[in-house]
This record gives sequence, structure tokens and C-alpha cells, in this order.
Amino acid sequence: VSTQSTGSGSLVKMFQVVVVFLGVLACVYFVSRIKKKDSTTNVQKEPQSDLQGLKTFNWKEETMDILKRSVSDLPVAIDLPRLASRIKLITNQGVFHFRGVESQCHRVIKLIKELDTHLENSQHLPTEEVLCSKYIKPGDIMDFQSLFKDIGNDHFLWCVLKTINQSAIARAIIKLQVELGGTMRDTVDGWLIDIDCTNPSCVKVTHKRRQRASYQGTPFEFLMTLEYQIDPSRNYTINLVTSDLTFEEGILEIERQKCRYLLSTIIS
Repeated sequence: VSTQSTGSGSLVKMFQVVVVFLGVLACVYFVSRIKKKDSTTNVQKEPQSDLQGLKTFNWKEETMDILKRSVSDLPVAIDLPRLASRIKLITNQGVFHFRGVESQCHRVIKLIKELDTHLENSQHLPTEEVLCSKYIKPGDIMDFQSLFKDIGNDHFLWCVLKTINQSAIARAIIKLQVELGGTMRDTVDGWLIDIDCTNPSCVKVTHKRRQRASYQGTPFEFLMTLEYQIDPSRNYTINLVTSDLTFEEGILEIERQKCRYLLSTIIS
């Protein structure tokens, strides 16, 4: 009897140990599942949270703050050479393009000279040849610091040209990105710039960027137009519009209408 009782007790203890061990394993598994779920949830919600926080930012006000900076404190020296070939200068004497000019720095000099010639408050800069010899260094390197200093950082010429850099359009891009849920992308060679000097009381700089985006799974393209108006007193007015929506074949009309309505409600 004693032997049977001892053997029975050992089995009970062993069974209890097994139950406790299985219980511990179950708890560990349950806790790890909760942590994994929370981690997945955070990963999914974090971008939405970030975008939600940007919905209240005032893109026009922040852009105005950027334009208050000196031209030498903006990336004009980096962006103007690469963007000069995309610029069309519209004047009362004709339209000027700079794509065919042989070097980036020469394009910038030609643009600066033509723009200065057709501005109401012209600086009366030297000839194009003199400007090239003075400010273009060997290796097609532009001496912007000397150019800024000689013309003057605060000259009206720079009030116009400092709207032509990535910082000047960044806040408008962010505005559209936020409203479209981060789906917006640039198209290849989709950035063109017009400078209109035909009105003496207002110079217009218009950025036109072709963008790709999607809304509720519907892909589309549209034209983003950001226009600066600069008066002789150096006051800026900014206007952002979207237009010219295009869709892939097979997109239903009801889906197209949703995208058109979304873009019509974005700009404020």
C-alpha cells in the first residue's frame, strides 16, 4: 500500500509540474502575440499620425518666411543652374528660352542678363560676355558669392530669382502630399517654370509640375501650378491650383469624379 501511495503521489506531482510548465508557455506565447500585434499596429498607424499632424500647418505662411531670407541663404546657387534650362522668360519684346545654351553657368548668366534687361527697375548689368568672364570660373563653376555681393543681395532681381529653388515650392508639395496621403510622385521632366515680365506692376513666376498620385486605389496624373506675383515693393502673393487631370484607360467615371472632387477641395 505504501509503495502504491508513493508512486501515485509522484505521478500527481509530475502532472502538476507539467500543467504549470504548459501554463507558463501559454502565458509567454500570449504576451508575445500581444506585443507583436501592438508593434504591427504602431507601424501601421505611425505614418497616418505623422500626416495627421501636418494637416494643420500653414504652407503659405511658411513659404513667406522662406522668401524673407537673403538669396545667399537659399539653395539658389545649387538649383538655378540645373533649372535654368526649364525656364521660359516672357517679355514685351519676345519669349526667351535657355535650353540650347552650351553650359549651365552660361545659361544662368544669360537668364540674369535678359531678366535684368526687361525688369522695370533694371540694374543695367554689363554685357553677357563681361558677366561670363567675371563670374564663371574654370570647370564651368559659377562664382555666386561674388555675383550676390556685386549686384546686392537685396536687389529686385534676386527677389524674382529666389522663388526658383526647391525650398520655394517645398511647402506647397508637402500640402498636396499630406492631402493625398503620401501617394504623390514627380513625373520625369515634369517641372517647367515661366517668368512673366510683361506687366510692369507685377512679375509672375509660375512653377508647373506634372505629378502622379492615387486616391482610394485609383491612379491619376495632374498639373500642379504654383504662382508667385511680385510687385515693385517686393510683396509676394502665392497661389496654388491643380488642373488637367488624366487617368489610365478603364478607370470608371465615378472613380474619376472622386479624384476631381478631392483635388478641388485641397487648396486653401
